[in-house]
Amino acid sequence: MYQTNPRTELLLKVTTNRNTMENKDRINIRKNSPRANKNQDKPSDLEQTPAGSHASTQNNFQDNSIKETLKKMPFTVNAHPKKRVLITGAAGFLGSHLVDRFLAAGFQVIGMDNFSTGSVKNISRLKDNKNFRFIHWDVTTPFSFKGQLDYILHFACPASPIDYNRLPIETLKSGSMAAFNLLELAKNHHARILFASTSEIYGDPLESPQKEQYWGHVNPIGPRSVYDESKRFQESLTMTYHQCYQVETRIVRIFNTYGPRMRLNDGRVLPALAAQALLGKDLQVFGNGMQTRCFCYVSDLVEGVFRALHSDCSSPINLGSTQEMTILDFARLILKLTGSDSKICFSSLPEDDPRKRCPDTSKARQLLDWRPVTALEEGLRKTLAYFRTELSSMSLQPVVDLKQNGLLIPQKSENAMVRRLVSGS
Repeated sequence: MYQTNPRTELLLKVTTNRNTMENKDRINIRKNSPRANKNQDKPSDLEQTPAGSHASTQNNFQDNSIKETLKKMPFTVNAHPKKRVLITGAAGFLGSHLVDRFLAAGFQVIGMDNFSTGSVKNISRLKDNKNFRFIHWDVTTPFSFKGQLDYILHFACPASPIDYNRLPIETLKSGSMAAFNLLELAKNHHARILFASTSEIYGDPLESPQKEQYWGHVNPIGPRSVYDESKRFQESLTMTYHQCYQVETRIVRIFNTYGPRMRLNDGRVLPALAAQALLGKDLQVFGNGMQTRCFCYVSDLVEGVFRALHSDCSSPINLGSTQEMTILDFARLILKLTGSDSKICFSSLPEDDPRKRCPDTSKARQLLDWRPVTALEEGLRKTLAYFRTELSSMSLQPVVDLKQNGLLIPQKSENAMVRRLVSGS
């Protein structure tokens, strides 16, 4: 698995296609890195990685959304057979869908993840794909890469309130240390790099819809600040590297996105309400439910990211749906689509929860010829079908109470994420 000195060098691992790996392609871990010792015995091979024991490593749910999106909104890139892209957070919700998009376009894809919030089941289906390689690694640890590298996409970051409140330091490091490591990598390899930013950089906005020129209304020390300020610093660092070192940088500000591979217990509004409805629990709506959101289906969002990477725009671009609706109406729609008899109940609004969230996507339409093409109900039906598959694959006993979002979700014995949420550890 490792070369002679495992403390200083970790080979890139092709999941099961080890014979196709070139010896010159490797990751070098700095000798003085404290995590080099800490992680030296951790496996990098996908098949042997326990991935924090996140549920089952098999998922038979089929989704052809990428092909459907491309039919509605054609876009092609002539990818050279040896064009190589590194995607951090590759085992996460968005990251795993990006892996699919780049593989479909003919790229060689290197995925990196430490499984702090991602799941091995999101990429296990790729173990026989000769164009996919996986590295089990924490991108905040300094490293260098020997070999061709054309593109980098940074999607490794806890992105839900439950996750970034559970992992506040890791969240801050993702937008700072990890971003610095990847910008250095891009500079050294003359690679183009795209960073996933967020609508959260606008905070609780005083104007709506939010344009890219809006500076935001953010509490820098509030409960959401570790995520908000991490992304704001990341944008600043990215533009500085672009201006000082002429690194080819791209930034996308992602608004609410949903679809298959979301975790039922990640605390975001859709999985929370969907799980409650499917399990016959009351739907918990914060405040009076009049706060608004816009929901973009994952394949549409991924297509926007793909186009932004291949554009000539180095400044931030908003990506998201512009179909604004209240959370109360959204909860009613979930009840309608699930056929649930659950009731809607109300609880106090979390501190600094944005009252409005709606992007101005004029820039994306003009520069990328991009727009969401999946109707909300169509996307929700696909996502709910995925959630039903997830629930049916879980053991029915014992049942644990996820107090963070009022859910009852069956616990599998190997589901370490659920155990950590319940225990608060």
